[in-house]
Amino acid sequence: MILIDDLNAGYGKRAVLNSISMKIGKNSVILGHNGSGKTTLVKALCGILKINGTIQFDKDSQKRGKLPVVSNLEEIFCFAQTPRDVSLIYSHYSHMENADFKKYLDIFGIPYLYDKDFREMSTGEQKIVFSCMAFASSSMNTLLDEPFENLDPKRKRIMINQIRELKSTTVIVTHEIGILNELDDWDIYVMHSGKIYGPAKCSEFLRSKPIKGSSEDSIMTIGSDDEIISFVLSDKGEMELYGNIDEMLQKIY
Repeated sequence: MILIDDLNAGYGKRAVLNSISMKIGKNSVILGHNGSGKTTLVKALCGILKINGTIQFDKDSQKRGKLPVVSNLEEIFCFAQTPRDVSLIYSHYSHMENADFKKYLDIFGIPYLYDKDFREMSTGEQKIVFSCMAFASSSMNTLLDEPFENLDPKRKRIMINQIRELKSTTVIVTHEIGILNELDDWDIYVMHSGKIYGPAKCSEFLRSKPIKGSSEDSIMTIGSDDEIISFVLSDKGEMELYGNIDEMLQKIY
């Protein structure tokens, strides 16, 4: 469980997150356009950013011998040159098992990355490696920042399967809409301009149609002033027509 109350965060004088309050008690997707504040939220939850407000995790997490939260953020793991170095160091000081990390690399078909320099990896390879480190960590809450970014279809399928098998409460932040088809029983929140909206069910969200303005029939309404968008259930369900939420916003506006 993650409880967030009146969370504000940013970079220097630039505010990014604006008074976010939410309770995450089950697997959830946070969908947001590029620059909406998704990654900033993950960094705030992981303690990387200075915040105003409060963040609380499951009080029993330490008693159960698990970390309260883990993520695939590069900033958490990238303090050495190779995955081998990181996994050995991190497994010594935390709950990550080096053997499990190697197992996940094998599942993705990339055991050769274990000793490869991070600087020589592609963006997709790095994303998989950091996600595998998160999978191998014993945590009550797993936060995955754009885990499908730059992955080929085969490895995207593997990523989905591994996420489904996680025993932790899992939160995926992404701008991809198509992935919601694989997570139809999850909750979904939408992040827009540093604010959070929702939740709704992924299955309902996919069956909705985005329209300008407010609607009494909406399952979720985002934005403010002249940029209000309502998601209204539709027989046709137009959300699946968009590859990502950035495309949707460009068409609506």
